[in-house]
Amino acid sequence: MEPLANRSIRHISALAHPVGQAFSATSRWCLARTLPFAKDHPYPNSADTVASARTLAIAIDAFALKVNNFSCWFLFHIEVTYLEDIFCVDLLGYTGSYCQHEINECDSAPCQNGATCKDLIGSHSCSCPPGFQGPNCEYNINDCYSSPCQNGGVCHDLVNAFSCSCPHGTLGILCEINVNECFEGACHHGGACIDRIGTFECQCPPGFVGPRCEGDVNECLSDPCSATGTLNCVQLVNNYRCHCKPGFMGRHCELKVNFCENSPCNNGGVCMNGETDHTCACPPGFSGKNCDSNSECDSMPCQNGGTCRPYPQGFLCTCPPGISGSRCEVDSYNECQSNPCKNNGVCRVSFSI
Repeated sequence: MEPLANRSIRHISALAHPVGQAFSATSRWCLARTLPFAKDHPYPNSADTVASARTLAIAIDAFALKVNNFSCWFLFHIEVTYLEDIFCVDLLGYTGSYCQHEINECDSAPCQNGATCKDLIGSHSCSCPPGFQGPNCEYNINDCYSSPCQNGGVCHDLVNAFSCSCPHGTLGILCEINVNECFEGACHHGGACIDRIGTFECQCPPGFVGPRCEGDVNECLSDPCSATGTLNCVQLVNNYRCHCKPGFMGRHCELKVNFCENSPCNNGGVCMNGETDHTCACPPGFSGKNCDSNSECDSMPCQNGGTCRPYPQGFLCTCPPGISGSRCEVDSYNECQSNPCKNNGVCRVSFSI
């Protein structure tokens, strides 16, 4: 077809054509009257975009070529009458020489996924089934977007629905039920069982370790006892005990024993502390571990039950009541003085100690 700008324009007129309404004679208004050879003559235009018949022709020609064979793409129905013929440029949604036929945009089945198409003027609308969205219902709504599955469940998107793949130890549509894996005796040695997802955990009392508190902690592995004074370390429940070598004491056998602390040496003996015991330096006349022996007392010089106590100058006898003398040899109490014998009996003192 010859470009519009090069053709002889006989008449240009337009009809106001709102979307969805038919043409009407009352809506017609004239942009230009009969225009023989009026290429550069200006004519009024109610839309103030057309300055002349030539400008209008060039604009129609350029846009028509752009939208392919003068399809109906203009806001107003514009009728251009040439000496040779008449053609029409109209709104999107119509076809025909005078745009008299409405195009059914649903004929191409643009709606997807079972949606219902509704034809409009120059367009269409899709009524989407549940689970789909988009201009043509082409998008499946992601029902997993809100992360509905609980306890680590994996969500699988379906059409207007979802399903959850639940991890071991959970149940329910949303994996919301946590199965209690704790049972009687699950934890040893008084450990507390704590239910987890698909498993359980034991909180062990002090002194025990292991997944089920089955292991007794060996407190001796940390070498708590003193290496110098310890004979060995004995493991206990959440505890230990250090066996000390002779001469050592304390929780960890870290203290040296003071064997002279209680003054074990008698009769003026001098105590000397040793590694494992004490020794006494006894004064003359005394002997023994604690200087409690005297050679004078070895012969048992005290009589009548007297007790011999050694002294540097000899010994001393401690006599029982009624007995006196350096060796407890004298009966100093006269038992007959009280006349204990009756019926003319004769009282005689005797020793029965």
